[in-house]
Amino acid sequence: MRPRPRLLLGALGASLIGLALACGGGRETVSVIDVPLTLEDAHALEGPGVVVGQETVVKPPGGGGACGHTPLCVIVLPLMLVEHMFPDKHVELVVVTDGVETWRGAYTTGGELLHGRKRDGEVFRDVRVLELPELGQDLVLEVSSAPVASPDATHPTLIQGQVDLLQQYRDELALRGRPRERGRLLVEAWTWMGEESRPLLEAALPGEPDESQAEVVEAACRAEQLPEIRGLVPTPGPWTAGQLMACGEHSQELTEVLVTGACADEALAREAGRQLARGPGLDGLVGACPERFGRVRLQLELGLDPSDEDVQVLLTRPGALPSKLVERLDLEEDRDLFLGVALLGPNQDELLDRAARAGLAPTVEEAERLLKVFEEDEGLDLDRPGRKARCLQLLQQGDDDVRALAVERLRARASGDEASHAHAGLVLLGQDEHQLPAARGLGLIASPAPDLIDVVSPESLPAWALYQAGCTDEVSLRAARTQARAAPEGTLGRVCPG
Repeated sequence: MRPRPRLLLGALGASLIGLALACGGGRETVSVIDVPLTLEDAHALEGPGVVVGQETVVKPPGGGGACGHTPLCVIVLPLMLVEHMFPDKHVELVVVTDGVETWRGAYTTGGELLHGRKRDGEVFRDVRVLELPELGQDLVLEVSSAPVASPDATHPTLIQGQVDLLQQYRDELALRGRPRERGRLLVEAWTWMGEESRPLLEAALPGEPDESQAEVVEAACRAEQLPEIRGLVPTPGPWTAGQLMACGEHSQELTEVLVTGACADEALAREAGRQLARGPGLDGLVGACPERFGRVRLQLELGLDPSDEDVQVLLTRPGALPSKLVERLDLEEDRDLFLGVALLGPNQDELLDRAARAGLAPTVEEAERLLKVFEEDEGLDLDRPGRKARCLQLLQQGDDDVRALAVERLRARASGDEASHAHAGLVLLGQDEHQLPAARGLGLIASPAPDLIDVVSPESLPAWALYQAGCTDEVSLRAARTQARAAPEGTLGRVCPG
């Protein structure tokens, strides 16, 4: 078996190649070896004794054998890297000098170098473009070499002997403050440099912030190389603990670290829900969370049962509700609580949406509260029309008394800056003569809004109401808008077919 170039496999192997291959336009190209970096550069070499030829290579349908039978396949590559270095379509170029092939390179169809093999006397030098988005550069260097007499007998070439890449990573690390960004920088260094990156990791990783360490642990886990760096994170924080558990390492210490962090952080609570199975002692750990909201949120993520008292307090707490708490509310058993909470504050849209979609019919008392929400929700913020629509949908589902109350209140509001919203509500409640004034609120490009989820902008509220009344396409909505804009202020009438 031929030895694999260290640079191409690195410590993380094929699992992480995608990270370093991320598109990153605008990077500087730095070359430490003299090779043509573009097709244009290669053709510029043509002259007496130098012949340049090229052909476009297209991978046959069905994939497999991405690099075909090109001599460039002599560079042993991980599968994911082969797919990148030999895309479905690329250009293969050959330079022959005085009858001897001195360069064979693969280029993108746009003319940029992917990789190649250079003859330097009696040695073949395998060249690769390292895409280093975290350093902001594409680095062209030698990754391996082989004697011309034995072209398959490749030996890896050290990076540090060509360029001090370690110092570049140290300098960049000194400039970065965000933990995730620091972690991605370390992962990139390890991905491409392999064992050569060890001095950097040993010096930096033990003192890195928790989320930075977690980035490296996650990468090492995907590459099945966790033992290579586990000793460099002796006291993991909650994010790192979660990644270690995701990689199959479990201990009471890791569980305690993750739970403690998850008590105070919603994202960590979701991570805990993915990594922790319900088991002995978990209830006690979660129950020790000092803050009620964090405790209930974590219990819900873990599938544990919070106390009724804790749930009641959480439901009346200002702010968005955890989705898992919304899911556990029963429209029938918890109706009073459900609508009471839905109407309590400005961040309970999900509850209103569930009630509207479930066909809940409000009482007159509940209708008063719905109308209050509708009336107080002034302004043109993008989230507000959706809340108005949910209130109107619930009012539409009420009995005759509820609908009569809503009609009376909306007619009183059918003037001013948001008159079109009141008219839209009246249309939904069967007052067809309000179609024309509702259409005044349509935008220049009137798109149908057939469902509550489509009510995301000020003009989409009347569009939604008119859709229910029969204006179900852009043609009819545009016609309605034109008719409404041409009519005198205060004119009533129908504009939708049917």
